[in-house]
Amino acid sequence: MFEESNVARITLLRHGQSEGNVLRGRARRDLSLRDCGLTRRGVEEARNVGRAQTHAPDLIVVSPLRRALLTTLNLNFQTCPIIVHPGLCEHGGEIPENFPLPLHQLLQSPDLSRFSRLQDIDFSLLPANWGREHSQGSRMGVAQALRWLRARTEKNIWVVCHFNVIHTMISTRRFVGNCEPISCQFSGNDLIEITDKRMQDAEEELHEPKKFEPRKRIVYSGRVSIVLEAERGIGAFLVGNADFAADKKALDDAQVGAVLVVGGSMRTEESIDRAVIRVAVSDRQDTVLPHDFLETTTAWIHEQRTKYNRTTLVHCRAGHHQSPLVAAAYLLRYHSNFSSVDHALAAIREVRPAATFPSYIQAQLDDWHASFSRKRIASSSSSSIGDVEKK
Repeated sequence: MFEESNVARITLLRHGQSEGNVLRGRARRDLSLRDCGLTRRGVEEARNVGRAQTHAPDLIVVSPLRRALLTTLNLNFQTCPIIVHPGLCEHGGEIPENFPLPLHQLLQSPDLSRFSRLQDIDFSLLPANWGREHSQGSRMGVAQALRWLRARTEKNIWVVCHFNVIHTMISTRRFVGNCEPISCQFSGNDLIEITDKRMQDAEEELHEPKKFEPRKRIVYSGRVSIVLEAERGIGAFLVGNADFAADKKALDDAQVGAVLVVGGSMRTEESIDRAVIRVAVSDRQDTVLPHDFLETTTAWIHEQRTKYNRTTLVHCRAGHHQSPLVAAAYLLRYHSNFSSVDHALAAIREVRPAATFPSYIQAQLDDWHASFSRKRIASSSSSSIGDVEKK
């Protein structure tokens, strides 16, 4: 039996919108963004969260990255102690905003130094070489932070940190927005379980078995994942690997009517009533996708699903990189509830845990989404002008 934690409630809070959050693609790799701060919107997000609270927490534990510290100070809790924990530093994504500044440089940042409460923050847990030899955070660091939190005696602790840190803490792949408080408690195995009713309901909905009535014989395995269910007049959308695509019985059982092969040379079981196209794209890290790759592939998938009512499969060799990339792009283009790259990637990871999105893949998706969004806005503006002229 596990020992019960002394902590009654923990609130996880992702930082407010950062200067890096509003950029996409290669722009996020600008070295000037190292340990960047908040946008005006990010500052206001933090202030709004603070204003909404009726009681200050007993303790705030915060990441040493500047955007998290600024979020904490803008919450404007004047009385509770604030402790910086190195284990809360963001991990994943080789981007400058996740690399901490040396402590003396951090404390001299104009946006931080203007807060009188900065002198009350306890930085004693940071190692002496912080920001010089220390790079990014890690899952091990998060585990250490959890053990440290578990030993605290305060009854109401806020933890201000980052997207991937929260995912690691509560074992979720759900998108977590900027300054979105998540109420939690410790579970026996040192992971934090969600107790906030709204988030808990959403988590339970995500983890319910996928209903796919017309195709009950699909085997839910590493070979194939269902991204979108079949609807009336619209085929389902699947992501899989080459092994599944070469299995005629599996394709027939799933009633797959269209296959997009990302990689070109892999064998796909074909039939007279199954549409197949191949796109020769390498999975190497230095591969630059053709400029129209995502636009063309997502349009073809949408046509197969909506015009011909075909269950459509996109696959690459392992189903880990390029085909999940196409699936994320499809959600961004054709589903309005996926407005950000992070949200789309989190959704794909939820249905296909094997999917991985290295920095070079994320960068190309960021670039495409930014370009596509600009085209969409320009098209919308042109239509509006045309409507006015007609009037």
